[in-house]
Amino acid sequence: MNRIISDSELVSGIPYASAVPGLIQYLQSITKLAISVLSVTAGPDIHSRGSCFAKQRGQPSLSIDRLLHCEFHEVLEVLYNTDLRNVLSKTECSTKMNPNKLLNWSLNVVDASNSTEVQSIALKFASKLVAHLLQNHHQISEEVLKKWVQLIAYFCEDEQQTEMLLAIAEVLKGVTSFLLINEKLILGLSDTLAMWKCVVLLLQNEDLVVRDAAAEVIQVAQSERKSTKGTECALRIVNAPMALDLAFGILCELLQQWGMLRAGVPILLEWLLGDSHLQRDSATSALEEDDHLFDKGEVNFWAEKLTHVRQLSKHILQLVSVTHLTLPDHGELHRLSRITMDQAQMVGHLLRALPRTPEFSRTAEFTRLSIEKERLSVCLKILNLLKSDDSC
Repeated sequence: MNRIISDSELVSGIPYASAVPGLIQYLQSITKLAISVLSVTAGPDIHSRGSCFAKQRGQPSLSIDRLLHCEFHEVLEVLYNTDLRNVLSKTECSTKMNPNKLLNWSLNVVDASNSTEVQSIALKFASKLVAHLLQNHHQISEEVLKKWVQLIAYFCEDEQQTEMLLAIAEVLKGVTSFLLINEKLILGLSDTLAMWKCVVLLLQNEDLVVRDAAAEVIQVAQSERKSTKGTECALRIVNAPMALDLAFGILCELLQQWGMLRAGVPILLEWLLGDSHLQRDSATSALEEDDHLFDKGEVNFWAEKLTHVRQLSKHILQLVSVTHLTLPDHGELHRLSRITMDQAQMVGHLLRALPRTPEFSRTAEFTRLSIEKERLSVCLKILNLLKSDDSC
């Protein structure tokens, strides 16, 4: 197989000038073969099989500079499955592209492509490269790291395709040990919490496959933290609801470990407060109220939101209670208090405006507003606990 790959255009160069019928399909087949070879030689147990095996099944010498200019996702998979040390040395030698430029290139591919397949594998490659560079003490500019985090956050939103969401879950799982639960804040608090929020969002995704993939992130985090603490226990297979509760618990522990309670708790409160669109929704809800009686799907959606509210608020309350944390009632705390009180007032107004109906015929709008009322009530409770005595 190595001979076939070595004699192919992946090594000798791809003829761009001539439009040969079937060329793309042929190159895709060759790259898939290369992926199969690379996935064997680059496996995690390669070193345990002995140097003889490694020599017999050595990675084919691929033309890295050619691969960087190909436009189908199978070639990106070749890069992703190739030993990064090999990729970095060859790109620097043949294309004068240093590791940071290669990272920029891969992030630009994610940014510019319209193909989910290309975006997902390019982002996985970029993430693998970020982890490799940081672990080997290479400098990455703050701007590039922020772009990477922002792309991950963008691609974990609900409207993204399942393939992309699964790629994000794989990325997050791959960086959990080094970036999400590290005793040092490698990325800083803001970006680290942004990535944790991605985990939380994926755990609440409507697609079960995505939720299960995100639960594996928490499985890794839980296992690593137990190992670090010297606690031996069997690895539990967690489902998404359990993983969400564990995620909030781990995150609160990490804030204490990082010494970041004062900066981190207001961010968690923003998560709890959520992205409320009450003003926008209230204009249409009254008109639609009579036409949409009990919508089981929407009620279930808001019931899951209620679970999220109760789990997160439980952990924040425990954290504040145990640490006796207080914050000065100005700046961020004052801003959150004002937003919460304004929204609570609006929710109360909207609930009072709903027509009186028997419980069995209450609408999804009533359910939504009731959950918002509980969310805002617990936010106000936490905010009051956080106010220092001299501000009361």
